[in-house]
This record gives sequence, C-alpha cells and structure tokens, in this order.
Amino acid sequence: MSQGKILIVDDEIAICNNLCNLLASEGYDVDYRLNAIEALAIIKQRKDLDVVITDITMPGIDGIIFLKEVKQIENMLPVIIITAYATEENIAKTFRLHAYEFIVKPFDAAKMYFVVKQAVLYHAMLKKFKNK
Repeated sequence: MSQGKILIVDDEIAICNNLCNLLASEGYDVDYRLNAIEALAIIKQRKDLDVVITDITMPGIDGIIFLKEVKQIENMLPVIIITAYATEENIAKTFRLHAYEFIVKPFDAAKMYFVVKQAVLYHAMLKKFKNK
C-alpha cells in the first residue's frame, strides 16, 4: 500500500530522479514533471495527490507562481519548496502563499523523508476535517 502520492516539479531531471528514487524506496507513489504547466494540468485532473514538491527556479512559470496556482486549484494540498536560492525574499514569498515547507538544495535525505511524511499526515488530517 502506498504511503502517499507525491508529484515532483523540477526542470532538472537528475533532481526528479533522485527524489523519485528516494521517496519510492519509502513506499510513496511518486511522479514528476519537468515544468509547471504540465504539473498544473496533473493537479487539476488528479484529486488523489497528497504532496507536491517544487523547485523555485524553473523556465516559464517559476515555483512561486506555480505555488500560487496550486493553492487556487487545491488550497489544502501541501507544497514543499526546494531550491538552491534560499533568499529571505523567496522564503517570505513562499510562506505568504502558504507553502508547507522550504528546503534548501542540496537537501538531506532524512529531512526530506521527515517533511514529506509530516506533509502527507497533515493533508490527511485536513481532508478528514473537511469531510466532517
């Protein structure tokens, strides 16, 4: 049984593959997209996602605009931001838009496991209370 359904959005295929392997080894059902436009289409179609992990710096729609769009589609879906550009401005912008967490690349595998597990549990709790 899957621990949760995760969508990764990053324009670097190596990051996507590393995260997919890391999270799949822990029992998560993981998919990825290399751009935000494709990822938004997936989020609109699938209502079974538990967590989205996205980079900030991507061509076209960046991670901050992507986060804003995700929250308009599904405001309870936790979005974890990963980036090598951890400026105070980026951190502030993402948390104002209700990012679940902000993780700096290169990230520690143990921290990623912990944050994803907590985000999945958080999302399950939100869905449970929404349905009451």
